[in-house]
Amino acid sequence: MKNFAILFLCLLSYDLPGQQLDSLSIIHNQQIFQVPQQVTETIRYDTKIRKPSSAQLEAVKSRIGSGLPLKDLYIIPEVYKQRAQNGKWVSFSPYIISHDNLEKNEQNNLSGEFTMILVADEQPSMRLNSNVLVEFGGSNVDFIPENVHINHTNGPLTKITVETDFANDSIPIRIITSKSGPKGYDFFMKVRPFIEIIAEKKSIQGMGIEEIPITVRFRGSSSSSSEQVVLHVSSGDLERTTINLPYNQARQVKLRSSGLENISIHATSNTLSGTSNNIIIKQQFPWMFLVSALLGGIVGILIRNGYRKDNKQAVTQFLAGTLMGLIAALAYYVLGVNFLQLRVSSMFNEFAVFTFSALSSLFLNPFALKKKTEGVRHIH
Repeated sequence: MKNFAILFLCLLSYDLPGQQLDSLSIIHNQQIFQVPQQVTETIRYDTKIRKPSSAQLEAVKSRIGSGLPLKDLYIIPEVYKQRAQNGKWVSFSPYIISHDNLEKNEQNNLSGEFTMILVADEQPSMRLNSNVLVEFGGSNVDFIPENVHINHTNGPLTKITVETDFANDSIPIRIITSKSGPKGYDFFMKVRPFIEIIAEKKSIQGMGIEEIPITVRFRGSSSSSSEQVVLHVSSGDLERTTINLPYNQARQVKLRSSGLENISIHATSNTLSGTSNNIIIKQQFPWMFLVSALLGGIVGILIRNGYRKDNKQAVTQFLAGTLMGLIAALAYYVLGVNFLQLRVSSMFNEFAVFTFSALSSLFLNPFALKKKTEGVRHIH
């Protein structure tokens, strides 16, 4: 028996990577070999976090109960031996319980949580004389808290919140202990995909004047499969309300203003719980459109005819040309009718409206009005 005790003390002094040892059986062996109380080494018997064996799982159930989501239980391959505050020596291993996937939060980012617990061979929860320090790391990942000091066995659970701006499918995080070194252990948390809606502008010219693209995409998945997504809009006119959206691609639909009330848009999918983010787009009275179109019409007719103050016919043609520019701009930006047969962007901006109106006033003749004025001149 003495030789076995010496052999086990040697075992405690080294890492044992790659060996599939049952931590609870090691604890049992510690009791059999009667390790001296002054020995407080830590055994690291593997380099990866793994699911517990069936024997370990049953042992954990007997110590912390079956009310926890033990199907998401993972074991950190280390065994500690410390003295509890009640004077007893206790052996334990750290476990991870992954409660949920990373999901969309109120800030439209991803957040989730997992919990940790030190499972000991002693049934009741014990407070330890010294804390077990566990740190966390990851790329573009925030942890709250950044590290934990656990000083009790078999509960209560220690919660860690994980937040990130972007991730597909899962995110890798590092669990760092004093025995693992800075490289730590790799652990992955799954991401639950969600729908995101993006509008390039927060306000548009109302009353049918302006049209903008709305981008719809999934976040959190790199899959090439598709889902049917339904867009819900409170006002305005969407190009289409149902789209077949791949998880790894974005789609755009056009939204045209209608009236002057705010437009609210969100999306749903039958396969995903919850809804997308909700965006609000303000509709403004189209002052900028009207001013740009009228100024363009004035400039166009001035270039064509000049301005003669004492000529009534010239004044009439001036007004007609100005209105011609306005009507042509309205016809194009609201109805899509292009009198000039020019390739012009339908996206609203003041210079585009001004230029289109000026060209319309310059090259288009108000035929009906022209015929009427010729008849008046013939009578005189």
